Amino acid sequence: MEYTAENLEKAVTLFYRSEAGQQAQAHQWLTEAQSCPQAWSFVWELLQPQRSSEVQFFAATTLHTKILRYWHEVPTEQYEPLKKQLLDAILTYAMGPKIVLNRLCITLSAYILYTIPHYWPNAFAELLTSFQPQNLPNIQPERIIWVLLEILTLIPEEFQSMNFLLTQKNVVKNELQNASKDVLKAIEAYMSTIMSNTFSSADITTYLHAARCAHAWFQFGGITIANCDNIIQYLLEICANCYWKCSSPSDGLSSDETELIEATLEAICTIVAHPLSHKYPMLVTIQLDRIMNKLVKILQAERGKNDFDMNVQVPIYSLIITCAETHSKILIDNLMKPPDSREYELSLCIIHTILMCTDTKGAHPIDEECSNLTFGFWYLLQDEVIKPNTEISESVVQTVKPIYKDLISVLLRKSMLPSNDDDPKWSSESKETLRCHRQDIADTMMYSYKILDDDLLNILQDKLHESINFCYENVENWPHVEACLYAYFAIAEHFECEEEGVHLPELMQILTKIPYEKLHVKVLSTALDIIGAYATWINVHPYVLNNVIPLILLGLMNPDVGTSSTMALKDITRECQAHIHSYAIQILQTTQQVLQQRILRVPENIRLMYSVGKVLSVLPLANIMEYLNFILIPIIEEFQTILDDTQPFNNATRSLIIIKLRMIAMLFSTLHTNNIQSDDIDEVKKENLNNTQSSSNNAPSSNNQPQPTLIVLQKIMPLFNQLARKTCEDVEIMDVLYSALKHAIITLLDDSKPLVNDILQLLVNGYRVKPLCSALVVFRHLILMFGKDSEFSHTMHLLLCEIVNITLQLTAASKNISENADVLDAFFAVLTQLFKKCPELLYRDGIHILALFQCATACLGVPELSTVKSAANFLVKFILQSRECEPLLSTVHTAGEALVIKVCACIGGESPRTGLDPFADILLALNKKFCDYLARWFAIIVAQDGFPSRLPTTAQKEQFVKSVLREKANKHKMKETIKEFSLICRGLVGTEYGSHNSYL
Repeated sequence: MEYTAENLEKAVTLFYRSEAGQQAQAHQWLTEAQSCPQAWSFVWELLQPQRSSEVQFFAATTLHTKILRYWHEVPTEQYEPLKKQLLDAILTYAMGPKIVLNRLCITLSAYILYTIPHYWPNAFAELLTSFQPQNLPNIQPERIIWVLLEILTLIPEEFQSMNFLLTQKNVVKNELQNASKDVLKAIEAYMSTIMSNTFSSADITTYLHAARCAHAWFQFGGITIANCDNIIQYLLEICANCYWKCSSPSDGLSSDETELIEATLEAICTIVAHPLSHKYPMLVTIQLDRIMNKLVKILQAERGKNDFDMNVQVPIYSLIITCAETHSKILIDNLMKPPDSREYELSLCIIHTILMCTDTKGAHPIDEECSNLTFGFWYLLQDEVIKPNTEISESVVQTVKPIYKDLISVLLRKSMLPSNDDDPKWSSESKETLRCHRQDIADTMMYSYKILDDDLLNILQDKLHESINFCYENVENWPHVEACLYAYFAIAEHFECEEEGVHLPELMQILTKIPYEKLHVKVLSTALDIIGAYATWINVHPYVLNNVIPLILLGLMNPDVGTSSTMALKDITRECQAHIHSYAIQILQTTQQVLQQRILRVPENIRLMYSVGKVLSVLPLANIMEYLNFILIPIIEEFQTILDDTQPFNNATRSLIIIKLRMIAMLFSTLHTNNIQSDDIDEVKKENLNNTQSSSNNAPSSNNQPQPTLIVLQKIMPLFNQLARKTCEDVEIMDVLYSALKHAIITLLDDSKPLVNDILQLLVNGYRVKPLCSALVVFRHLILMFGKDSEFSHTMHLLLCEIVNITLQLTAASKNISENADVLDAFFAVLTQLFKKCPELLYRDGIHILALFQCATACLGVPELSTVKSAANFLVKFILQSRECEPLLSTVHTAGEALVIKVCACIGGESPRTGLDPFADILLALNKKFCDYLARWFAIIVAQDGFPSRLPTTAQKEQFVKSVLREKANKHKMKETIKEFSLICRGLVGTEYGSHNSYL
């Protein structure tokens, strides 16, 4: 269809007023029309006033597209006519429609950016002269100013989106920066003209455009705070007048008035908080003084209202906080001046105002959205105050200490949870926001400790006693207690293990006195979190266990705090295992009850097994096995029943198997009777055992006793074999089964010898049916531990041969090698470890070395970077050891050329640019061990036309080869050589995209 005005108008109408299918067709045709050369002509027909606004907008958009993307189609002699047409069109649409006018202004901005360096050097002067009310009497004066400000605003914004060559971009940028001061003067002139009259809501639109224009040029650069004294005053006056003269107690501010306040404050913030403004500390101080004088009164007025306006408070606080964060050093320097100085008072005023922001009335986020703005400032302030190697006087520390004390009280209030979880105003999204808010509060508490030290603990201790008393008066006050406990949890990492003092012992004592049964369950949950957080401290002060163990066991019986209680028990049993003996029976009895009654959820039950293993490890073997029977016999019976059933597993059965296996795996990871030092055990005996007989009975298992994990594994290994035979194709079950075996092997180490053959056979049987990464992980542990053991060497080699053959067959049978990338990743990781620890297993008969080398070479081209790295690591080890081993040497001679071809193909474009680093290692290894062969292989590649890409010339390929052959050790230079050649092969040299770092 011909690109006529009538056809285009019909297509635009069809696009806006038809179904999706017709819309898509119309859109495609219109897009093609925008790119055709005829568009330079038909846009002016479509911009006629009689056309619909949709057609006019399409025409304006097309004109912008043409200038932006097809500027090269405009001959130089057409620049002036095109400029006149653009200006005329803007004046024609000066009164609207707004969307058309805005698009035309954007188009003119793009035109100016293309022509300003050489063809329209005085563009800004002409614009400022042309768009004057006296020169355009047919258009409303305020509309003329509006249009001019719109064009000026769009020029720096459009600059950021245009694709200039680097040299051209720098030229245009310099032109704009040179013009920025004139633009600023023009904005000031318009503001002063309007402000010479009384503030009027009728002028809000003009004020808004002036503020946005200033903001755009401030962001662009070229203007410093030294140039902005007048305009900052004007912007502050506009903001203050808008609030005081437009705001009414009943209605508040309109959306336009709020938008104006935001725009003026954003513009001020851009220049005052500019990173380079720190070079003018005196000017910054002066402007901050003005900002505080104007804006603090507004904040105080808002704070006095019951229904305060967040749309006013947020931008004001944002400005003050951003300036304070940017100039925190200036604030500190001012605090070092005499207390009666204006600078000192200003800094103090700013800090107190930010504290006022943190203390905004109501709960975040449902009542207020200010307090979260301040957390970064409190960190920066304390960082400046306690910064080492600085001359911060003690007086500054003493000045900010009372502020931080007040801050702690504020944060305790702001961190309180809603007393009623069912309150409809607390949606799930709001609760999540509050959770993140509390984390920010916790971080701020932690920073505050660096300033307050023991003063913070005194505050928390007093508040905790006070809040507990509140709860005795009314249990609805439980959020006060929980907030205090949360604060203790937040600062836990500050305490050294050896730290003495009265605060923490008293805290642990207080935890036992809180009436948890009367309060919300979250109080108990946070108390348990505290116990876990201070577990390392408790290990050095084991007498505290008398207080915390009963509390943890109380939590285990409550499913609502299952996560906190099991985490606390995990932390305590891990950190305090040497002192847990006296509480072992109590803990085990409770955990047994919890498991039998199924009080906790599945993840908590699995985590509980970690602690069970830790606790059992301090008991004699007989006691361990007695307790394990309570846990394992039901599991074994369940497994046997399931396995005896000839029916396929349903989802419930699968879930049960997976849960039980995970519990066993977790138990295996910690059940190790030799994991406590003998000195620790002796100390435990002295503390907890009252006679010699009981001491001997409760000693840990000695080296001549079997590990309980081994006994358990021997008992359930037949079940594992039976399970593996029945579920060998079920990936999830087999992964968990392999995980249990891995944990057992890691725990037992050499003690796992009696079961090595059984485990190896299970692995190979399972791998034959379904090769899995998890099986290879277990195999790697076994082969590294027992690969050199003569007892298992032969078996290891036979099973290694089978695993290698299975994997190679799997790869050969796959249409896409990437389908098995995860297995190949683990497979080559195992072989790489073998090269390091016991390479002789690979050199024996039965392993197809050449096929392995070729498989690894093929893996270099997969998109999965982890697999590429594993294959490359294997090849590097292979090459480096090949000179000492004839089978490896002959393999490199045979398949080396194919490897180099593959590496070059990957560099040339087969692999993404993010995955080129492994090829540097391969080329370095080849260059180190086979430099002469590498040169010959490269010569063959250089002679191939169009390889590895049609883009590099022969000279460029030869230069690449020379650079590679020159490097035998410098990995960084090899990477740079590969990266540069890869850009050449991909046609990205000199492009902005190509200049990005390789990870982009």
